[in-house]
Order: sequence, then structure tokens, then C-alpha cells
Amino acid sequence: MGSTSAVVKIKANGLQAASFGDPSTLKMGDTVVALGYPLSISPTDGGMTVTAGIVSNLENWFFIDETPYFDVIQTDAAINPGNSGGPMINLKGEIIGINSAGILDAQNMGFAINVATAEQIYESLVADGSISHPYLGIDVDDYYDDIPGFSGATESNGVEVLDVEHGSPADLAGLRDGDVIYQFDGKAVTSFSDLLRILWRMESGETVVLQIKRGGVERTITIFLEDRPSSSYFF
Repeated sequence: MGSTSAVVKIKANGLQAASFGDPSTLKMGDTVVALGYPLSISPTDGGMTVTAGIVSNLENWFFIDETPYFDVIQTDAAINPGNSGGPMINLKGEIIGINSAGILDAQNMGFAINVATAEQIYESLVADGSISHPYLGIDVDDYYDDIPGFSGATESNGVEVLDVEHGSPADLAGLRDGDVIYQFDGKAVTSFSDLLRILWRMESGETVVLQIKRGGVERTITIFLEDRPSSSYFF
């Protein structure tokens, strides 16, 4: 997948830079405000619009042209075509997301990229003009366990490794197909979204400790994170 990113510096007087909020404090039901220029409305045609709503979900993800987007904030604030790239702010006026997409076939279902991901990309571009994502080299999916006392009911309780890329950090560390990851860098992992959210907050070159189950036996795996190759579809 190809993409272009840039940081624009504006020379002007009397401007105050917006500040980033802490997305880790976000909860479902929190009020958020989306800013932008929907439907290509220019400043001379009426200017920016503001829509308000709540945080609807923090675990969801979506596809655009077969490309999955994770680590997103779902909201019922209207995000129309043209809003993409505008800020989503909390009631303190802090940026907590970047408006990205609306689901046209649904009622009030929009998404913003979590600012924790966006801020890391911004800082990387400012530092050296490039973007890198830490990389394990695995394909995973949610792992479901039976809920005790409820016949036939299951819940997501970790992520199962479906495939390990040959020569990847995970491969070199000994991770195998079928392993179930339930803790990542000391944090509980109950879903695919959890794992990616934690991974994308880290940097290449860091070492991460995974707690896994293999055939019902608990094990500890230590992995040295590398930059994700542009040709890889693994995480």
C-alpha cells in the first residue's frame, strides 16, 4: 500500500498551536467534536463546520480499498466526505484523533485515527523525515474461550498466532503458529485491537516480553522489535 505523509510548518504571527490530548483516558460515551470542511466547502463558501457526538467504540476497525485501519475512535459525530484530515477534539480543546472516514451505509458511524498513532508518525517525520512501524512478523486473530457457566457462549481472551513470517523477529524469538498471546509488554491482551494498540505505541529497537500459552502451557517469549518492511503484510 502506498501513501504520502508530510509535516507543514506555517510562519505566521498570533497563532497558538493545538495540543495533543491523552487518548488513554478516552472512554465510550465521552463527548467529542469533529472539525473540517465537508463536501469540499471552501473557507470563502461558508467556512469550517463543527459536529459533536460521543465516543461510540474504541475497539473497532475498518477497511478502505482492502486496506485495514486499526487503532481508531468510532464516533456518532458526523464525518462527511471532506472532513478527513481535520481534528477531533475533546471538551478541553485537545486533539485526540484525526477524522478519517464515515460509513455511508450506516447511521452516524464515523472513525478518527487515534492521536497516539498520529502523534508518533508526526514526531518521526519531524525527527528524520521518514515513518517506521515496529514489527513482530506475525498474522493473528482473536482467540475465543468458553465462558464458564454459559453453555455455547465465548469471549475473546487473547490473540492466536495464525502465521509467523520466516526470518522475522517473532520467528527468531521462537514464536510459533497456534501460540496464544495474552500479555504484551506487561499489558493484558484480549483482542487483536489490544495487541496492535500496544505495539504501535512502541519503537523499533525496543525489546518486548510476551506471555503466551502453547498447548495449555504458559511460556515467556522475548522479541527484539525491528522496522516493518514495506513489502510485508505481517504485523
